[in-house]
Amino acid sequence: MDFHGLVVNKPWGYEYLMFQNPNISIWMLYIKKGYSTSMHCHPKKKTSLLLILGQAVCSTLKENFPLKEKEGLILEKGVFHTTEGPV
Repeated sequence: MDFHGLVVNKPWGYEYLMFQNPNISIWMLYIKKGYSTSMHCHPKKKTSLLLILGQAVCSTLKENFPLKEKEGLILEKGVFHTTEGPV
């Protein structure tokens, strides 16, 4: 499915595909206060998270990473993670 130009509603908020080429996909996620994404992984790609506004916590199966505005995190291929919006 082609997600260009579509807001994809999720129980935790929404996501929007901002850019995509054969090497990279850039998604903007909005996570509602007190909600989180499901625990998931991307088996074939690294994941970079950049927090633009607010606060969030990205958790793997082993660690929690609190993030503030303009902070980021890179996760290797296959790392299970979830991102929680502000509480």
